[in-house]
Amino acid sequence: MLNALKEKFWVVAETHGINRVFSGLTAEHGWLVLCGHGVCDGPLAMNTPDDRYIQVSTFRAEMEYLLALGYTFVTLTEGIRRMREGESLDNLVTMTFDDGMHSVVEFAYPVMVALGVKGCMYVVPGIVGTSRPLWTDMIIAVCWHRQGGFALDFPQGRISYAGELNGNPGKTSLAVIQTFRKLPEEVRRKSFEQIERMYEDIPEGFVPREYMPVTWDELRSLDPGILEVGNHTLSHPKLVNVDHATMQAEISGARRMIADELGTPVDHFCYPGGSYDREVVECVRSAGHASATTGVFGRNTRETPALELRRVVISPTLARFQSRMSGFERLVRTAMKPGRLFWTFLIVLGLQAEILAACAA
Repeated sequence: MLNALKEKFWVVAETHGINRVFSGLTAEHGWLVLCGHGVCDGPLAMNTPDDRYIQVSTFRAEMEYLLALGYTFVTLTEGIRRMREGESLDNLVTMTFDDGMHSVVEFAYPVMVALGVKGCMYVVPGIVGTSRPLWTDMIIAVCWHRQGGFALDFPQGRISYAGELNGNPGKTSLAVIQTFRKLPEEVRRKSFEQIERMYEDIPEGFVPREYMPVTWDELRSLDPGILEVGNHTLSHPKLVNVDHATMQAEISGARRMIADELGTPVDHFCYPGGSYDREVVECVRSAGHASATTGVFGRNTRETPALELRRVVISPTLARFQSRMSGFERLVRTAMKPGRLFWTFLIVLGLQAEILAACAA
């Protein structure tokens, strides 16, 4: 019920011109780099609250919306070239996908070809072509199979995930992932053996095919003028938690593996989990990458460092995506944070009567 009301709120913002008003007030200039993960052609029983897998129909609608607004899609290579040569970046957009999921090739790529949408898919070569999902997705599978009720042993002690998150496997998976990401990489890998043992108990067919990684043959079939292939490290660690030698192996080793398999240069990188610092950036630079994307929200100008590109996440619903593009969603989020930008409360209150009336209609 609550989710339905939230969705109605974003629908009202579009149909009653609120997005258009805010788009004029908060118009941002620069290169828009979008971020997604997986795409599916129907509801997935196994998902997370952050909606990493969106419907292919929604993906198409969001791309068509951007085209209708006058955006021009470019590859990362083209965007970086324009940035370096001082050309205008306004109304440029690039679609990126993290993790290298098979579903991107199966469902999103045909839409991209049909509409002329261009972008980059960041792959984790250590799992490409295997039947093992990314370690974060393995956690999601375990949580859904166990229905959010189990305990894990960590160096700081045992943590029970039964009951405290109301048995919600989606929310539980995010909590477990967050716990593992805080650990030093060597400790994380050792502790993760518990998840691997639980994953072995999951029956065949339980994990949706959308969670499986792309194959090398699928990557070779892609037109780089539509969807480039980028580097997302060998095993998707939190790079700030690894030593320098491991960092180099994860970044440079992955770049070499992808280049050897595909026979093409690998110029673009994505920080796993959006985690990076100065040392990580320099390691990415020394490995030979021309760009790197972060989890920082926003658009990119000629002043934006090429190895710290900002992104905007696509949405599981078109209505929310429209409010995200206009800037209205961000203002609403800010207004909900006590003690920050009090004037935004006044704006939202000024819209309240119209929104409530429209919802009641």
